[in-house]
Amino acid sequence: EICFCGLGEPLMRFSFVLDVAKALKTKDPSVKLRIDTNGQGNLINKRNVVPELKGLIDKICVSLNAHDAATYHAIVKPHFNGDVYAAIKAFIIEAKKYIPEVEVTCLNYPGVDIAAVKRIAAEELGVAFRLRYYDEVG
Repeated sequence: EICFCGLGEPLMRFSFVLDVAKALKTKDPSVKLRIDTNGQGNLINKRNVVPELKGLIDKICVSLNAHDAATYHAIVKPHFNGDVYAAIKAFIIEAKKYIPEVEVTCLNYPGVDIAAVKRIAAEELGVAFRLRYYDEVG
């Protein structure tokens, strides 16, 4: 598996990710490609980029990281104005249409209701959930 992640948001360089994914799938169609993202790719690129990932990306992991918009904005302090949390949830719903595996992740950050995030992932968004651990490396 090859994962696009780390040292910033990979979808900030969407055209590069797309070009590399196409090249990898052309070379070996069986290679598994994953993106770990903050879910702000559509906001960053000012358009819906998710359909372009169809057939290229096998799994996408989206960091939701909070049980509501106020908590998300307090913890993450997103660059964009408006309800970024709602935009991320919309991104996740859109991703389900085009990407075989979609997973919501959340840090066990103080003040985050993990059980609520897990319910949002399963019941509202219809995707898998994975807990990540704050301040634990490795």
